[in-house]
Amino acid sequence: DIKKQKIAFVSERDGNPEIYVMDWNGKNQVRITRNKANEFKPDWSPDGRNIIFASERSGPLNTDIFTVKYTPGGGEKGIEQLTDFNSTDKDPSYSPGGDKIVYVSSQENAPNEELFIMNKDGSDKHALTGSSTWSRKVDVPWQIIEKDELKTFELGAWVYNFWPDWSPDGTRIVFHSFGVERANKIYFINPDSFTVGSKTVTGIRLESTDEKGNPKGNQVWSTQPEGHWILGVVNEKRKILNPVNGDKPLLVQGITRLNLYAADTGWFKEGQNFKVTVTYVDGKREEILTKITKQKNTTITQGTTVSWNGIGGDAVGPGEQIGPDKRPDGHFSIIFQLGAVPMKYSPPEWSDREPSYSPRGDKIVFTSDRDGNEEIYICNPDGSKPVRLTKNHARDFAPSWSPDGKKIAFTTDRDGLYNEEIYIMNIDGSKQTNVSNNPAIDRYPAWSPAIKSK
Repeated sequence: DIKKQKIAFVSERDGNPEIYVMDWNGKNQVRITRNKANEFKPDWSPDGRNIIFASERSGPLNTDIFTVKYTPGGGEKGIEQLTDFNSTDKDPSYSPGGDKIVYVSSQENAPNEELFIMNKDGSDKHALTGSSTWSRKVDVPWQIIEKDELKTFELGAWVYNFWPDWSPDGTRIVFHSFGVERANKIYFINPDSFTVGSKTVTGIRLESTDEKGNPKGNQVWSTQPEGHWILGVVNEKRKILNPVNGDKPLLVQGITRLNLYAADTGWFKEGQNFKVTVTYVDGKREEILTKITKQKNTTITQGTTVSWNGIGGDAVGPGEQIGPDKRPDGHFSIIFQLGAVPMKYSPPEWSDREPSYSPRGDKIVFTSDRDGNEEIYICNPDGSKPVRLTKNHARDFAPSWSPDGKKIAFTTDRDGLYNEEIYIMNIDGSKQTNVSNNPAIDRYPAWSPAIKSK
């Protein structure tokens, strides 16, 4: 019900940036925070009861993360401080389940600003991005699944990450970063990724399943033979490494692509569903659901990327070289993405920033200057088919989806350089309407979930 939806935003109408809330149409504007310090970028908890934000109330140029309870009448109630680091903690965002918070901090590698994750009460803080993610040279799959092409980035000294946002299923975080190409660019990362250091793989298992991932029959292939068919792993010299065990572990660093070969099966055909289980040296497991489509690529539903590369001929045994007459029946590629992956279709001359997933996860809205000045765009999750929604000479930025995915709120200065306002529009860009209507600066809207009546 759109009548129960609210928009949190930052306004300077009372002398300094504070958090306010209004109805989706701009009515019933109330002030939430009351402090002489500056407040920044609010976000709602999934249940609509709390607003999380960054504040300088710990001291100038020292932003920390706070939460405040939302009350329809306004007022600062139930304030809680979640971080206490003497520098930058900002840009917080709740996970879809509300149990985790991703935010930006300079704690790990100052002056770099990295992504961190913590529990909703502020406990268990740990870095999600780090120096090993942004090493001197980083090879990343520019075409993530479709091609094997790798692009190497020569990085500058400092990297600044901003504006993280969770996918609706909680399996990815999208954000923008300045530093990799010396421009703002959009990246994706798995929230369970280990970007600092490496991971050691001790076993990979492939089994046929139904569409929900339930085992189907006894078709099992493994790098640790279980009485079924052998699954081989190919190294960079195209030699089978098999079996993988404690004596012969596989080290995964940054972004690593391994080719998997399943021998002599007859089960690899279009429409077949598979589950890949990766076991690491610490005992943790990662499950990936995948499906053969047109015997070329797979559809990824979660976890590490897997791609289908087709059906070959004869099987290959452990230690054998792969030749034209020694190609196994099933051929997969598995990509371990321990670092951030760039959004495609974004040439270096563009600055793309402030990304946000749609409620269904099928679109991303973002800010870009690709047409000369900052405007609002939507695109597919991989960056393809971008559509420009705003068209004027002013700045349009900081977009936020409505919970039903039918509208977008954003900030614009089209009413005056020092009079930023909150506008809403339909997702096709129509009916752009000023809803904040105040001569002071109003910016950074955050659309709530539907607020339940008490």
